[in-house]
Amino acid sequence: MKATLDEWLSLLNTQTPARLAALIVRDDDRMTRLRQSLPFLEALTASERREVEAALGEAPEPLRRP
Repeated sequence: MKATLDEWLSLLNTQTPARLAALIVRDDDRMTRLRQSLPFLEALTASERREVEAALGEAPEPLRRP
């Protein structure tokens, strides 16, 4: 998980907002893998996280909370 977070940090530190927006929706293995980690959920409140998870429908395993 640390490697994935480091990869996100590198993207956030080196890419423009427009480039990040383009990367996030790209349909390739790397971005699919990174999207599945969604480290940004930790910045949301519990209510906001539930809203995101509801919008995603059946949330992938990394999004599920114990």
